[in-house]
Amino acid sequence: MTVKLCIFGGSFDPVHEGHVCVAEHARKYCGMDRVLFMPCSLSPLKEQAPSVTDDQRCRMIELALQGLDWAVLDRTDLELPPPSWSWRVAERTAERYPGAELFWLMGKDQWILWNSGDAGNICPAW
Repeated sequence: MTVKLCIFGGSFDPVHEGHVCVAEHARKYCGMDRVLFMPCSLSPLKEQAPSVTDDQRCRMIELALQGLDWAVLDRTDLELPPPSWSWRVAERTAERYPGAELFWLMGKDQWILWNSGDAGNICPAW
């Protein structure tokens, strides 16, 4: 059986109940086996860096996900050099989870930019 993984990237500055609620809906209604909360290093679509350190954001995510066996913190994007390009995250995640079916979950702010034509090299065609 193929594992369905949902990449949920964002600044998570800070992570909040809305993030967890959206992720739970994706899991429940889209049949995801696991949601990977993936804080980004530095979004090319945002003008400023997160207001707290990567470690602080990761700790907040860990606290928010306590008791949720379907949700995990994934540091993949933080391990890549900035800026945070989605195509690099997708490639690295596919390498880490061979055979998994990957899905993407993003906030409305990123969705609007993604579809505006101003997204640049976020996810070029392969």
